Amino acid sequence: MIRNLFVTLIIPVLLAFGVCYLQAPSGGAYLRYHLGLYDLKKEEKLIKKSIKQFNIDYATVFNTGGTTYVIDEYPAANLVKRRTYQEANIWARQKMVLVYDRDKTTIEGIRFYSPFRAVVVAKELWFLNFQDIKTRDYLSPLKADKIRVRYLMKKVPGKGWIVQEYEVYSDTEKVTTEVDRPW
Repeated sequence: MIRNLFVTLIIPVLLAFGVCYLQAPSGGAYLRYHLGLYDLKKEEKLIKKSIKQFNIDYATVFNTGGTTYVIDEYPAANLVKRRTYQEANIWARQKMVLVYDRDKTTIEGIRFYSPFRAVVVAKELWFLNFQDIKTRDYLSPLKADKIRVRYLMKKVPGKGWIVQEYEVYSDTEKVTTEVDRPW
């Protein structure tokens, strides 16, 4: 009886999962995610670490006038990197740098849409001002900028979590982790 059950039920199920895994190696992650066995706490820690690194590299690009030495470590999609470098270089051509100094980031919510996609809402406080690119003299007063940011995150094999897109809102706007469009 047990042998018949093993042959007729368990072996075919194992073979089906094996074939699915060979066709799509990420299938196992999707299965664990939908069964509630995926370690979301670990992924949340990794996402927070990626956002912290993203903000450090974002500020570095602007503070240095568009230097590219952080481009490999910058945990962002290529279009986000391109947009950041283009804006930093616009200021550099005008002989200015827009200096960003992040004071505080508070994660308000993380929502997973799959084991490889998540949306994060963060409340951030940045201080910024314009400085001369050579002398670093202040060209504007230091200004506090309170914002909310919605990060669309993607997990990339070999790189970890990267910022695929981000949206900036005023700190008074209500921002949720709900996404009304596929990304």
